Amino acid sequence: SGIAKFVVLPKLVKSLLSVLHGNVDVERDFSENAALIIDDRSSLSGISINGLRATKDAVKFCGQGNVHKVPICKGLLDNVEEAHSRYQVDQEIT
Repeated sequence: SGIAKFVVLPKLVKSLLSVLHGNVDVERDFSENAALIIDDRSSLSGISINGLRATKDAVKFCGQGNVHKVPICKGLLDNVEEAHSRYQVDQEIT
């Protein structure tokens, strides 16, 4: 008859598929956090969790998933030394 029967259906399907796809990253993040927070680590702060995730991502990116393949340069060593110094100062304050 030339009249479209399902005018709204394509928009509905696109909306539903974009919502479902959008949750995948969030669900993956929750799953990774759950793997980090085991019984003996249940009191980790948000900052610690972010640090662990950043370290894991850096190893995956820079070392192809292998810690021993991460290149160690002077800049990395300087950053570690600075982070340790900040940690020591923080421990003295608390």
